[in-house]
Amino acid sequence: MRPFILAAVVAGTIAFSPDVPAQEAVQSNLRPDLEATLARVEPQEAVSGNVQFDARLDSEVLRGEVARHLRERYPDPKDRRAARKKLKRAVMVDRLKTKAQGPLRLVKRFLKSHGESAEVRWLWAANSVAVTVPARLVGELGSLPGVRSVKLDAVIQAPDT
Repeated sequence: MRPFILAAVVAGTIAFSPDVPAQEAVQSNLRPDLEATLARVEPQEAVSGNVQFDARLDSEVLRGEVARHLRERYPDPKDRRAARKKLKRAVMVDRLKTKAQGPLRLVKRFLKSHGESAEVRWLWAANSVAVTVPARLVGELGSLPGVRSVKLDAVIQAPDT
């Protein structure tokens, strides 16, 4: 009985703690430079951001999948060795794209549910999405499931040669 009461008291304390404002909890994934920008702009102003997701490829699973594909396609070990690098790249690109499709769909659904028709750039190799949204939605975007961080989207120009 005592553990249950203790758990209820701890849960109640955490749930009703006045120390952590709700807005701060939502914006925990936002990078400091983005937070500074959000403090300066109006809620309806457009902000370009890069949403990074947590999901990563498991290298052991990938290695096993490549080995299985190699054994199926190339019974001869010499042929297998020659094809390994090319097949490994092809499988890795395929898995990265497959893994990144879920977060892309999530962001598109989020924008649609808020009546926004922003351009979404899919950065499958980094498992991230670049998007321009009203400043008022950035905190909510950062609280989507699987979001690791949201940072300002930067344009980088190469030097003229």
